[in-house]
Amino acid sequence: MGPLRTAERHRAEAAAWVAAVRTCLVKVAVRENRYGRVRGGARERLRHVVPLGEVFSGRRRRHLADRALCETPGRAKPLALDEDPIDAPATCQRCLAYVSQIRTAVAA
Repeated sequence: MGPLRTAERHRAEAAAWVAAVRTCLVKVAVRENRYGRVRGGARERLRHVVPLGEVFSGRRRRHLADRALCETPGRAKPLALDEDPIDAPATCQRCLAYVSQIRTAVAA
């Protein structure tokens, strides 16, 4: 993948992240998966959205604190995420889909 296409992809990821966070009602962080995936011939670490407290989406889907929004609470083996949040846009599409839907447990 050429540098222009990479720059375009990064701009698109940043725009999607800004749009998602604009509608988010709770505090979230972005944490990278410790294991990468191959994208365009290069290994890349997927960045997930992590709520800082327990939140809900939809009618009753629960998202645990410090776990990626794309994970289910009963997942046997949680994703291996870095401990420290990063200052970069999230790249997990499933996490981005939940960002605008989450709310605190008090509002549930």
